[in-house]
Amino acid sequence: MKPNQLYFLLITIIFSACSNVKKESSQPEIILKKVFRDHGLTDQLVQKSEKDTSTFWKTVKGDVEVFSEITKKGITIKTVNKNHQRIINLGKVEEAYQLPKVEWISKDFVCIHTFTKKEKTANIFFIPYNSDKSISFFNKEIVAIAPEENTFVYISNIGNPIITYAIYNVLTKKELLLEAQITKQKAEFPYYDDLKFRDNKIIITMEQPHECYILDYRSILK
Repeated sequence: MKPNQLYFLLITIIFSACSNVKKESSQPEIILKKVFRDHGLTDQLVQKSEKDTSTFWKTVKGDVEVFSEITKKGITIKTVNKNHQRIINLGKVEEAYQLPKVEWISKDFVCIHTFTKKEKTANIFFIPYNSDKSISFFNKEIVAIAPEENTFVYISNIGNPIITYAIYNVLTKKELLLEAQITKQKAEFPYYDDLKFRDNKIIITMEQPHECYILDYRSILK
């Protein structure tokens, strides 16, 4: 191969490589970080290209997709299920600063959780596909949930040495109370070693000393 032919070939290769780099850089970059959690939820952190700097969570369960985003204007939630969707602009909910996280998705409710600048918890419940239905706020710490029953457990009161747990149903708005004794070994949140839902019962266990508290909550489901 003659020198001038080799020079022409090198110039062609370099020009072709630069063209490919330019073409690839013009494509929007989407980063998906998948985190698998309990209750069949899949989280994806979505970040778009440099031109669109928005970042939001996409949580998926079955056919349901929930997008949550927080901006200077406040919190925006969008739920999508096949041909149905609902968009909720919650505004600045007590000056919320943490990106909302979907705690559960059931056939009846979506539960969103965030924190405020005052270090208070904020749980937001809404029916995902009916814009006529109101939004509910619950500002206490939820420690366990049974999504398919729309039921959760929260700490109602902390005494010395008695702690009161409440089992609450979002649909019926009924609740039951369960008192347990705080032990020296479990003197910090969440104050128990194990908590389970089983056959419409809540079972709370402390290992040292071994104590087991059981409450049947079928009455609040009706």
